[in-house]
Amino acid sequence: MAIPPALALRVQTDAAAPDYWYIPKGQAVSTDNWPRIADQLAVLSNFQTVPWAEAQPKFAAELLARGLIEPYLREHESGFSAVARMQFPVWRLLGLAWINKRGQRREPEITDVGRCFVELKTEAERRQLLTMQLHRYQFFNPSSAAHFSTFRTFPLIALYRLLSQTDWHLDWDEFKLFGTRIRDFSDADELATIVGQWREVTDREREQLLAIAQTIRAKHTKSKEGTTWGKVDRDLAYTRAVLRITSTLLDGQRGIGVSRSNRRRVQRLVYGATASAEFVDYTSEQDWLAVYGQLLPKERWDHPVEYSDGRSELL
Repeated sequence: MAIPPALALRVQTDAAAPDYWYIPKGQAVSTDNWPRIADQLAVLSNFQTVPWAEAQPKFAAELLARGLIEPYLREHESGFSAVARMQFPVWRLLGLAWINKRGQRREPEITDVGRCFVELKTEAERRQLLTMQLHRYQFFNPSSAAHFSTFRTFPLIALYRLLSQTDWHLDWDEFKLFGTRIRDFSDADELATIVGQWREVTDREREQLLAIAQTIRAKHTKSKEGTTWGKVDRDLAYTRAVLRITSTLLDGQRGIGVSRSNRRRVQRLVYGATASAEFVDYTSEQDWLAVYGQLLPKERWDHPVEYSDGRSELL
């Protein structure tokens, strides 16, 4: 059979586009590292009113003294100097902590969510908190690079919406091609149709489409950076680590999906967000983190987009 024009066009245009759901590189977020992250945040709380240029080496030294970073970094000045700020990309993604810019001053700040993460003691409680945060996460936001601004969605909810229309599963090629390129909720519906077409073509035709994705360079990409497909592929380990935080997704060797026991909950999240989730054009990172770092009432952690009276919201 011939490759459907809509499928070919989507693969080509996404290959040439520089944007995708970007997960910043940072420290490991696996469950066995959560106690260490909590201890690191507790140390950071001692430097919240200290300018970051002054706080950074002291923070790193305190982490070293407490055994919260590898001691070999002390022998490598550049690595030791950078280790403190290396924590922040993931902390900011999860709404735990960030570097607040107050005019000319830059100060580390732990959010209400971050303080709660420190205080919680069990893996189950921390997973519930972080899952709630990922359900609230908006992309694009002011902490992201400008070329991602075409995304105007809540990416995890959008992924749920796509999965709910694709038999609750995407293999890793499908995820890299389509699951990381959902720019808004309606796009999830269009991509569900595209995924259906992808699954109907022959293996050889899929190989042809993959070759297109793997060779077309994004319009702004420097030659040394490779293709957008390459960037998505290199980021996949970080993306999967973040998705494994959730209590809803199944991450397997062949792909990602939603278990039967979680599908009703996921559908409720999708329906609630569809009804009322509104993308907000935050004017600054401060505005964004002021909302995202604010802790929701405990009764809303499991379903942050829904109210018991039937109304829904995301913030």
